[in-house]
Amino acid sequence: MQSSALAFTVKELHHDLTQRYRIHGARVKELWQQFDSSQRTNVFRAGAANGDVLQHPRDRSLGDAYKMIPELNIQDISTDASFLLNILEHRATTELTHQYASGPNGQIGDHRHILNAIDKQGLRHAQARALENCFAMFMVEEKYGSFFNVPSQHRREVLAKISLAIESMVCVPQDVGELILNRQMYTLQTLVILIDDILESSATRNTKSCAKKSSQPATAALEKMALKDRPQKLSVPDLVMAASDQKASLHEYLSLLRNEPVVLTHAVSVSFFARPELVADEKGRRLPAHTDRHISAAVMDAVVGAVADAAIWDYIYELVQLLSSSVDKVHRAVVLQELSNVCHLEFTRAQSCLKRRLATCSGSKWFKRISNATTHGNAKITTKTQPEQLTRLDPQLHYLLRLCDQSLTPIQAIEWIQKLDALHRAHPMERESLVEHETDALAQLAVIVAFIRDLSPVFSMPSVSRKKGLLFVSRENALEEELGRLKHELDLGEFAVPIDNLLEPDMARSALKALNAFVIQNAGSRLGSLFQDMLQDSLQDLKNQYEHFKDKMEKGQTPAVPPVQKPSQAEVVEQRKVKEKTRPASVSVFDISGPKIEETAETVPAPKPIKVKPATAELFSTLLDPSIQGASITWIGLQSALSELRFSIKPKFGSVFALYPPEDMNANRSLTVHRQHTSKIEGHKLHIFRKRFQKVFGWTKDTFVVD
Repeated sequence: MQSSALAFTVKELHHDLTQRYRIHGARVKELWQQFDSSQRTNVFRAGAANGDVLQHPRDRSLGDAYKMIPELNIQDISTDASFLLNILEHRATTELTHQYASGPNGQIGDHRHILNAIDKQGLRHAQARALENCFAMFMVEEKYGSFFNVPSQHRREVLAKISLAIESMVCVPQDVGELILNRQMYTLQTLVILIDDILESSATRNTKSCAKKSSQPATAALEKMALKDRPQKLSVPDLVMAASDQKASLHEYLSLLRNEPVVLTHAVSVSFFARPELVADEKGRRLPAHTDRHISAAVMDAVVGAVADAAIWDYIYELVQLLSSSVDKVHRAVVLQELSNVCHLEFTRAQSCLKRRLATCSGSKWFKRISNATTHGNAKITTKTQPEQLTRLDPQLHYLLRLCDQSLTPIQAIEWIQKLDALHRAHPMERESLVEHETDALAQLAVIVAFIRDLSPVFSMPSVSRKKGLLFVSRENALEEELGRLKHELDLGEFAVPIDNLLEPDMARSALKALNAFVIQNAGSRLGSLFQDMLQDSLQDLKNQYEHFKDKMEKGQTPAVPPVQKPSQAEVVEQRKVKEKTRPASVSVFDISGPKIEETAETVPAPKPIKVKPATAELFSTLLDPSIQGASITWIGLQSALSELRFSIKPKFGSVFALYPPEDMNANRSLTVHRQHTSKIEGHKLHIFRKRFQKVFGWTKDTFVVD
């Protein structure tokens, strides 16, 4: 007897509905009863593909749907509020075995409903003949919906043994059993989605807009792909500034993730729907998208990913800073090997992110999931075809698959990024087929590729090594592996189910607080502290390694990487717990919860009011006033406004530009930004621009006045 994938899905959906109803049931009832008939109709349609739902119980426009789930129709659901609420309460508060036998308010259960549909309406399973000797059991929750096959030569003997189950109607032919499970699956999934849509209408929900895919032909992320040949190499200070800018950008995003529920919700949603588990495996199996068991893990993935991104670029910045001030050959050799390896780490992480995004969206037909294989707690995915086979069929996908090739080096990636950019310039509509989170992943890859390209002419970069320069890389891999194993034990259902519940007051903050508590309990320290310690320990070990090498060379001995004693995982966790108790009260820049981190170190005082043209004043008001809902500006508009202020706007690499203020502005430094071209700057991206202009130049919404 085997538990079927269909039964597994039904159980998952039932669990999701039960949890949602327990947490949100009262609020859902209140909202649904407040809706008028038109509102109920709109909410019910919102969760259906193309808004297609049954108009009435006998509506045949949707095939056999009227036979399977006739009660889920607009006529009954929109007319009487209690009609849906009775169904919802029954499905959310009773076991599946009870629903099999009984319906709400004494009506027939799913078993009898399907039998009636077979007898009176001609409902049939498409593969009934192939399932002639197969049966389904609906006896207990653990084995609910299990299937088994009876060999024809033993049919009489087996049926005699299970005659009591057959007479009790808990054992039925498999074709009937699958119809019953399908009825339950469709009903439960509809109710799960319906709860989400009802809650979405809540007046208490934070509705501040998040960044959406621009309707303009050129998007900001793909603009970063234009890695043109540089006329001259960058200076060391330029590289320091480039690393500093990327570091600042990632810290500002982490701050938004921490403090803006709409940004966290957006990140969790992207993480949830880009799970490798949603990619079909070798046998075509995939998990359903509308189950909640992975939402908590998606929260952890989104947050850990943002913290790791910031920590990696912090470390890259520190290494480039060391190189800018070091003249010692031994020291530079040690630092360069470490830098080479950590840049390659970031390159492979960006590749993996791009692969996941493509595999669950525009490239889904060309990837497969490898069964029983994981990396950092995530299922492994690989391509199903050679990229060159798509050269004529789909050039864009051909280039994207090339960028996902594990054997690709960062320098080789430049060629495919340039070809992708050339394709988009020649055929702008091609980029329109990509969604926002795919272009974001491309942007992440382009940033590290451009940085590695610009390092090579300035420093004599060594090849990536699996033996040397692994102080940070080994720690980072181990930490992500550890957190990846833990994430499936995390339960944030009280705060993050459904995902948009994070938009409700206090839910995002509570979810991050619970995540931190979970990490402390299982890993011994706060999430931010884990990455802060990793960064500081790596820098200290780098210093120690240099001193060790220097000492050996002065003594005429061959330097070797000193051996490192690796404690057990239990010892590591215990050491962290001890350290956590003695840790200063100050908050790490990587912390995800607790007191709001004030980032005032680089903030300059607000300048005197600046007189500008009306259009410029309007643009800066939009950019700098956080109270404006749904605000957006364009790169062209920003460029024009800055030109009026006598800023120099100079290209640095790819679509990265340095904004140099005039000398009489008395600004501490220039600001480096990613060019948005003609597309909109909106949502959390606008928020990032706002924070950076405020920090570097001290501008506020009151700085600019009409001349």
